[in-house]
Amino acid sequence: MQNRVKKDADGIMRQFVSSSMPDRNGRIVLSAKEHRYLSRVLRLEDGSYIDVRLPGGSLIKMKLHTGKTESLLETEPFSETRDGHKAQNRAGGEISSIEANLQQKTEAHTANDKTQAQRQKAQPLWLFQFLPKVQKTDLIVRQATECGISRIIPIRGAYSPAYTPRIDRWQRIIREARQQSGSPIETEINAVLCAEEAAALWEQTVCGIPSLGFILCEREEGQKSLFTHIRDKAEKIRDAAKGPDVCSRIFTALAVGCEGGICPAERNRLEQSGFVPIHLKTNILRAETAALYGLSAIQSALTEYGAWKLKE
Repeated sequence: MQNRVKKDADGIMRQFVSSSMPDRNGRIVLSAKEHRYLSRVLRLEDGSYIDVRLPGGSLIKMKLHTGKTESLLETEPFSETRDGHKAQNRAGGEISSIEANLQQKTEAHTANDKTQAQRQKAQPLWLFQFLPKVQKTDLIVRQATECGISRIIPIRGAYSPAYTPRIDRWQRIIREARQQSGSPIETEINAVLCAEEAAALWEQTVCGIPSLGFILCEREEGQKSLFTHIRDKAEKIRDAAKGPDVCSRIFTALAVGCEGGICPAERNRLEQSGFVPIHLKTNILRAETAALYGLSAIQSALTEYGAWKLKE
């Protein structure tokens, strides 16, 4: 029998995130590091199958082939089209039977998780993270990716420690986290910005669309609650999008401070761009814990809006 990738205890299949599309023969050549990950971390043997996330988010099952000179992933053997005619792409041009089969296999396999991907993409959630110490930033990037965050914007704040940003390392962490968690979201990491640039980015991105930007505050200052903000925003747009999925139209972001927090001037600039302060009633949290806690609270409130709104 052919080997298959074992599922985790919760039934979730891990994935391999490819930076390139299969070639015309339906193959992806692996680097030495990629092969070590599949063979040593996932413990795949020659002939084992793995879900491969392709650029653009589509998913396809591929087989690991370990050769003497190179290792690669390949799709199952292709067959000619049933009617013997050459297939056509969406533009009307002819494509080979290999490309046609690859397209069919990808579309069919992607359909299994399309609902989850569409739901998460319909609720873009960004993290504006004021840079803490470097090790904590690495952890925040990993955890945010596992949560399915669309974009992470690192901010060099007044209280941030001085170190050289490691964008390449963070991109590797994102890829590893997506492979571990099976996230269909192509999490992006922005170049490091100052607070002014981050506020301007938010203003430009959400201009003319429903949005909610939150600043996580350590102390309660008479702010409205997270749920109140979401309810009020949903009420404003409910005529255009009725039903429990109204929150899928809200572009959301969370700003989290570093170890020293966010300086008053930077907070004021974020508030001018539309961010509102919120306080989550819990213990005092470390920067890396606050980011995960805040993102989880927002995701839960948005995705469960239909349930908790009915109980008000």
